[in-house]
Amino acid sequence: MSLALAYTMGKKVAQQALAMHREASPIDHPDASITTAKITDGAVTTAKIADGAVTIAKTDFTDQALKTTSSPTFASLTVSGNATVKGTLSVGDIEFKNGWRIVEDERHGLLLISPSGRKYRFTLQEVVE
Repeated sequence: MSLALAYTMGKKVAQQALAMHREASPIDHPDASITTAKITDGAVTTAKIADGAVTIAKTDFTDQALKTTSSPTFASLTVSGNATVKGTLSVGDIEFKNGWRIVEDERHGLLLISPSGRKYRFTLQEVVE
């Protein structure tokens, strides 16, 4: 057999092996061999993510509504129905649908601000049971 014929046959065998590999379902890559660079943006679906696999530490939120440091901070959060917040919920100013706001004021503490801008101070009285 000539060297040219051996080369051609080897090339054809390699091409057939590659075609079989590409057409296999699923493709026969060893576990953990797919790198981040090989995954197309938007290709990972909810069904492919294991329960508990996504944590705050593993996320990099870039959406304006999801800026995070060590815990998520939401620019807006809508809760409807009966909801329970476990742990600590840290918020800044609170704005209500009717235009009223509760804000933190360095001089007066918490203030209630009317839609027209009038300020009202809270008077707190300790509850003794």
